[in-house]
Amino acid sequence: MEESVNELLDEKSTEAKISHILSCVLGVMAFLCVGTAATETEADWRTRDAYAATGIICVFCSSTLWSLGTMVDNSKKQTILLRNYVQK
Repeated sequence: MEESVNELLDEKSTEAKISHILSCVLGVMAFLCVGTAATETEADWRTRDAYAATGIICVFCSSTLWSLGTMVDNSKKQTILLRNYVQK
């Protein structure tokens, strides 16, 4: 019984994996947006500001998704531990 509980606690939940993948995608988008804003020489200031603002929003959303995925994963693990504790 202890072996299976440890295996369940070691692996990430599906929700956490999905949110971490989406977080990485948003991080790459943020990097590309900020990079575009920094290297855009022919555009006016509004376009560059729009790219920079989009990159900042993507960074915020990325970190939020990562944190939510971690919280969901930890919550599931705590539920497993509590259920096993109550059953004993």
